[in-house]
Amino acid sequence: REVINREFPKRPVRSETRMREYTPMGYYEGLIIDPDTEVTTVDIARAGILPSMVCFESLCEVLDPTRVRQDHILMNRTTDDAMQVTGAGMYGRKIAGPVKDRVVLFPDPMGATGGSMVEAISFYREQLDGKPKRIITLHLIVTPEFIHRVTTTFPGQVDIYAYRLDR
Repeated sequence: REVINREFPKRPVRSETRMREYTPMGYYEGLIIDPDTEVTTVDIARAGILPSMVCFESLCEVLDPTRVRQDHILMNRTTDDAMQVTGAGMYGRKIAGPVKDRVVLFPDPMGATGGSMVEAISFYREQLDGKPKRIITLHLIVTPEFIHRVTTTFPGQVDIYAYRLDR
């Protein structure tokens, strides 16, 4: 909800309240989250499935549900012959359409090295139709390595939200 309040587009409204029948001042006038905002929440299968589902359901309560979608990516770490981690590979996906002008959310509990996230964001930026309006990652915890990798790979292009910074 914090990300929605801070980062999503808003629009002005004037709307009757239940007090309208008692007073001519029974209106709310102010800014609301624009319900027409188009959003994709991406689950990176491993730990990201449940957080993405929670985001999807919350977004459907605030926005027009027909403008909210959930995509799915299957990823694993890749290793060399010595079993050292060499990166991340995408092994499957279910993408429901283009990303042009959409807010794209990547809810994933742990931002460790940034390999999977960089791979996923690169796919959305380079392989799908159109350019996202915003890319936002959401985490319970991130490492300095994660922040460095994502911000140097995509300078000024990705917003990172985290509950806690490791170390």
